[in-house]
Amino acid sequence: MEQNTDNGMSAASAVDSKQENGNGLKIATAIACVVAVCGIGFGVYGMIDAGSAKDLVFSKNAKISDLNSEVTNLNARIKDLEDQINKQQDYSDQDNDESEQTSVNSSDLTAEVQDGVFVLKNSNGMVVTQDTTKNIAEIISCDSGTNSSNSPLKCTAKTIDGKSVWFIYDFEGGELKSGYSSVDY
Repeated sequence: MEQNTDNGMSAASAVDSKQENGNGLKIATAIACVVAVCGIGFGVYGMIDAGSAKDLVFSKNAKISDLNSEVTNLNARIKDLEDQINKQQDYSDQDNDESEQTSVNSSDLTAEVQDGVFVLKNSNGMVVTQDTTKNIAEIISCDSGTNSSNSPLKCTAKTIDGKSVWFIYDFEGGELKSGYSSVDY
């Protein structure tokens, strides 16, 4: 009878060991499934993150392209402004050359407004002098000063903002003076 007891115990221990092996297999399978799900989730996250990174790179490249276009436009605008400055300097240099070469022997000076600048021209239409300190809208009046009598040429004008301005040209010194008067238009 003892033998039967041993056989019963060995059968029970065999069943227990099979149950432990079955539980181990179940645990290993569950861990493998969890690892697989984590791997799939990480892969999906990586694909989504890669897509958003591509979108980010695309938007940054588009912004860089826009900024490069803006820089190109601004450089073109700067060149245009530099060309305008050079033209104005050339014009000013021509006016200075003309005023240096032109002596004012006659009383035939004409006062004009050119692009907001008060200008005095001789009978040949050459600029004798100009005043760029005030933005002139129109000339109101000029008296007839003459070189022979040494009386200066006096003009009143109106600025763009409605202020009254006076100009006096001294034939002897060849100097043009200007200032604001108390009367506004």
